[in-house]
Amino acid sequence: MRYLRAILIPLIALASLAVPVKAEAGCTYDASTFSLETTCTLATEAAPTLETEGFPLRTGQTLIHSLTVHVEATAGNFTGGTYDGYVWNVLTLKWNINPDLVINVVAGKPRQAKAFVVSGPVGRVAWVPTGVGQASKVWIVASGD
Repeated sequence: MRYLRAILIPLIALASLAVPVKAEAGCTYDASTFSLETTCTLATEAAPTLETEGFPLRTGQTLIHSLTVHVEATAGNFTGGTYDGYVWNVLTLKWNINPDLVINVVAGKPRQAKAFVVSGPVGRVAWVPTGVGQASKVWIVASGD
């Protein structure tokens, strides 16, 4: 039952975000399902700058408690690099890189995933590719209540 709740609550809460929102330069987040899909057209993208970019850690009354981030090369394998994790600071109204959210990409692999526990569901998060060798997709899958 708890697993079902973890899937259905974000599904209901995030389904209301049916409009795609612009994310980092070259990356577009599509919030049309209970997860967010991101397409990044470049191997290295700029850090987010706007408050509306990335993934919200709170939607209505739903607080996000964990995220799984899946990254996939659009053709072939990654050459290495990272997906740098950023958090939106609600006090300074700026994006800050968070070393704890970095995903180190394994060269020669077409896809990988990393899970994160959200200890303080405030603000937003975003992942930006740096030196991954090609365009890619990023899926952020959330659970919460």
